[in-house]
Amino acid sequence: MFGKIVSFLFTRLDRPWGHMYVLFAVKHLWLKIIIVKPGGRLSWQLHKLRNELWICCAGGGISIRETADRSLNRHDHLRICSFVYIPTRWLHRLCGDNDRGVSVVEIAWGPDVSEDDIVRYEDSYGRETKI
Repeated sequence: MFGKIVSFLFTRLDRPWGHMYVLFAVKHLWLKIIIVKPGGRLSWQLHKLRNELWICCAGGGISIRETADRSLNRHDHLRICSFVYIPTRWLHRLCGDNDRGVSVVEIAWGPDVSEDDIVRYEDSYGRETKI
């Protein structure tokens, strides 16, 4: 009924900006908790195959994403229970505030949800970028 379960454990993935836990993953959907350390920030990136919904569950931070006409970047302050939707192919990043960092629940869905679907345009930690 639900397809093959790829992961149904608290798999921890460490990153330079913090870490995340994969709670549930199948080919078209995943559920993660992303924990960004104080002052940490994810890459300025997009995904070709997945949409994301971030729901803030602890701390505070800022999400930065393109606007619909792609001419401006929108900055949203995240606090507990606020949320941000990121459509496929929209540039975006998540930043933890300097005092507490931020934790979000991420729901991602699309034709093929994978960590390989990241196109980086800027990265504060020296990871490979598109440009």
